[in-house]
Amino acid sequence: MIITRKRITEVLYFLFFVLLFCTTASVPFRSILLFGIIIISILINLNKSLSIRRNRGDATRYIILLYAFAVLTNIYSNGNYQSGIVNLMLLIFMYISLDKYCGNINDFKNLIKIVFITTFIGGPIIGIYQMATGDFLFPVPASENSSYVDYKIFNAQQSNVNYGALTMQVSFFTALILSNSSDKYKLLYYISAIISVICILLTFSRGAIAATAVALLVIILYKKKTTVKSWIRIFWVLLLGTFLLSVYYENIMQFIYSNDVQHLFSQKETSSINDRTQQWEAATEAFLDGSIFQVVFGYGTEYATVLASYSGIPMSAHNIFFGQLTENGLVGFVLMFVVFFNGIKKIIKLNKHSKLALGMCCFMIAIWLTYQLISMIRWEFLVTIILFDIYYRIENNNLIIKPNSIKGRKVKAKERYNFN
Repeated sequence: MIITRKRITEVLYFLFFVLLFCTTASVPFRSILLFGIIIISILINLNKSLSIRRNRGDATRYIILLYAFAVLTNIYSNGNYQSGIVNLMLLIFMYISLDKYCGNINDFKNLIKIVFITTFIGGPIIGIYQMATGDFLFPVPASENSSYVDYKIFNAQQSNVNYGALTMQVSFFTALILSNSSDKYKLLYYISAIISVICILLTFSRGAIAATAVALLVIILYKKKTTVKSWIRIFWVLLLGTFLLSVYYENIMQFIYSNDVQHLFSQKETSSINDRTQQWEAATEAFLDGSIFQVVFGYGTEYATVLASYSGIPMSAHNIFFGQLTENGLVGFVLMFVVFFNGIKKIIKLNKHSKLALGMCCFMIAIWLTYQLISMIRWEFLVTIILFDIYYRIENNNLIIKPNSIKGRKVKAKERYNFN
């Protein structure tokens, strides 16, 4: 009965993340379904005492506090506080449910598998469908249809490739983690990782591409000695990649040198880092010129309009810290810095550099680096923070309770028969 309950929870998580990553807000009753699924998962996993584990030091708690302050700011500034309340409650329920479910490292790996499958569908698969057909999976008004739909890959949310790249990154790093921590389906995970990284490149998001490259460099530098089997797998992957490149070489070259792609490259050169630095300067000026309330709590969801009045560029801050400084003021900036510092501290403490720990740390590094050039907090970011909190809690417990100690043997014996 207990095992069945866990499997039911995993099915609910799959449905939850499919709705979250593979659909848009246009799907009828999407928010109601998300709330219903995650609340049912909590009720299934509550124990007899109805206790909910509270973990000291979780970065997610600061994000929850940030959302609460953002709702108050938007109520005061007549911003969009309704969606803020919905996201706040959904984040709280998701945090409680996932933390309640993950009692050990095997539970965590199962959760990573679910996140991988759903982000791979919502990112690379739906993105490849969009590029192949020249249309989005979920219809949008013609006025909102991007002119880059034929040669620039989007995720299921189809809003902005810079944020779509986040879905591809989550898919890539979860596939990489699973390929190094599972004896089954290694080749499938490797192929999925390759497809995901190609999709990151096809977003043409320079920040995401650079962040992924840095994270991969860290993995290469810190990874322990490579076994003969690993070299054989690398050889087959390279052989497959070389074969596909030779077959589709002409198509790739035609794609790269097409007029549309060359036009995109010229636009990328024009919209250089200077646009972003102007927005960062505008964010600083808006912060200093604001009232006491705006300095402390920010301008709310309409802060991009405020930035445009300073820089003349109608876009967001394109940096998570400057974005929070303007949107949620000093409170938002401090809380986001605490979340960042919390992640860095945990990465330093996870210094064993095991395959799983190294993958999780580089996953977190890539997402943080990407957010240095984007500012809107998306569910990919929130899920990554929660996953890292849960992993650190499990890993930290393993370090505190030594496996060979008497207490450690009791705990391991208890976990052997505890499937809840």
